[in-house]
Amino acid sequence: MLRHNRPSAVVAFTALVLLVSAVTAPMAASATPPPTQCVVNFQGDVLHAPAGGGARSQEIVVNADCSVTKGPVKTLLPGSPEFAAFIALRQGHANGRVDPTCWSELDYQDVAWANLTQSRLGMPYDYNYNAGQVTAVYPLAWSAMAAADGWYLAGQSTNPYTGSLPWGEISASGTASFAWLAGSFWHQGTNHNSANGFGQCWGYPDELGSTVPGGRWFFTVWQL
Repeated sequence: MLRHNRPSAVVAFTALVLLVSAVTAPMAASATPPPTQCVVNFQGDVLHAPAGGGARSQEIVVNADCSVTKGPVKTLLPGSPEFAAFIALRQGHANGRVDPTCWSELDYQDVAWANLTQSRLGMPYDYNYNAGQVTAVYPLAWSAMAAADGWYLAGQSTNPYTGSLPWGEISASGTASFAWLAGSFWHQGTNHNSANGFGQCWGYPDELGSTVPGGRWFFTVWQL
């Protein structure tokens, strides 16, 4: 009788193992869910505004694993339709001077490319076209703003000019921190602007804080 029962026992045990495997396999194969919030801390590349006017910009994207990818640098040349459209959107925030100005802008956007926060820093200067030199600088033009859908400006500050002209370089910076609703997704960005005595303009951003996978920053440097 025992010899007749052993095959049945083996079949029953095998079926039990297969059943347990079928139940547990999906659990073993399931991946860790993606993060819903990322903490970033990065410095963007130094961008030089094209000589004689124009803009350069770079997109910085937060990936699904919270790593950061810097995109290629794009150039908008003076006189191009793209640069004209870019400037037309910003005329309402101009500093009112006719003198050349070294500008930078740091925009934070959501996964749908909607602007959520923005900081802009301008360094106006007096340029002697006959001598080809910057002869003086004017007070900084600074603005920071947030979308009216729960975002708000949590704090801001500027650092005054450092350096000397016309034979050296000058630098300045502006910092703004933002948050959403009750302090969530706090982040802080800094615009760094520099120019030399020949009217060449460049800048880079710093960013620290919380975002979501797919969030992105656009940093642009331009000169008029």
